[in-house]
Amino acid sequence: MICYFSATGNSKRVAERIAEAIGETAVSIEGLDPAELKGKTLGLVSPVYFWTAPMIVQEFLQKVEPSELRFLVITYGTTTGHFKHDAEAILKDKFSACYEIQMPDTWTPEYDVSDKAFVAD
Repeated sequence: MICYFSATGNSKRVAERIAEAIGETAVSIEGLDPAELKGKTLGLVSPVYFWTAPMIVQEFLQKVEPSELRFLVITYGTTTGHFKHDAEAILKDKFSACYEIQMPDTWTPEYDVSDKAFVAD
């Protein structure tokens, strides 16, 4: 199962593409009870917020069984910041892989997101 958090849709799209490629399902962590995931092999896709994992993702990581989470995929605009380090601290280095995917930056004070040059296909 590929779990994800996505506000703009970027991380959701990445999660869906990964799930499709490996024959899994993509599920939002919003409203998801980590207890329901016991015994499942998980991947997690999340964006970077303020150079770390969004609070909802940090809370999810604190509740999920570390041995069930196999990999992280971090989507980011400019930098992944401390996301991986913070996730490792919560999970006690239990995940086996971390991937980073650069996406169009959506920090609107800096970037004009209506500009077609910033839109991914």
